[in-house]
Amino acid sequence: MSIADFYNAAMTVKHVAASRDAAGGVTETTTTRYRDVLCRIRQLSQDERGGLGRELVPSTHRVYCDPATPITTTDLLVIGSDTYNVYRVNDPHGLGHHLEIDVALTE
Repeated sequence: MSIADFYNAAMTVKHVAASRDAAGGVTETTTTRYRDVLCRIRQLSQDERGGLGRELVPSTHRVYCDPATPITTTDLLVIGSDTYNVYRVNDPHGLGHHLEIDVALTE
């Protein structure tokens, strides 16, 4: 059985870029980088949310996907009708098996 057999959702990966205009203001633009990326999302337990010794971030969920899709902390993930901010992207043990992406639902 492959890890891909556990993916039960699809996500759209959007990139957010900020640029300054001539007046000194900041303009954010969002572009779609990838569509229909297979994934799985789960809610983090209270212990996982607490950090367990790592940097505390406001993550509420973890998304799993194939590492062939490069995802960064400047991306947004859209799964169903929900949009999530990316706080951390991890390739466990550096094996290239899958990504674990800590995210939080946007308001």
